Amino acid sequence: MIAFYLLLTAAFCADSSTVTFEIDGLRDNDGVVQVLLFTADSGYPTKFDRAAHRATAKIEHGHATVALIGVPKGTYAANIWHDADGDGKLGTNIIGMPKEGVGASNNAKGFMGPPSFEKASFTVEADVKQTIEMVYLF
Repeated sequence: MIAFYLLLTAAFCADSSTVTFEIDGLRDNDGVVQVLLFTADSGYPTKFDRAAHRATAKIEHGHATVALIGVPKGTYAANIWHDADGDGKLGTNIIGMPKEGVGASNNAKGFMGPPSFEKASFTVEADVKQTIEMVYLF
């Protein structure tokens, strides 16, 4: 039985990878960092309930590390934000602009809104590591 479990675990690990985000430029250590990983057809970046993977990390000294383990091969884009109040939602003002720090995979930037999936997308075929610089509009 143990041999079967080990073979099953090895097979799962062979087809999946770890995606790690090093997040810098966090304004303070309040709250947490949220990372949502989306596939092309899953509602990037605003449909949080459709994210393929989600992780939360503590902030220490203006930095956070988030590792998403078991990510299958494919194309993804990440929506990242400094959830300063820890409510699990991106705080916005009355016209929808983020009041909390935001970021995206590839450090992609949008024009008058979030970056497109195409700008933020990256391929997972093995372990991936990206360094993201948090952006604060206010």
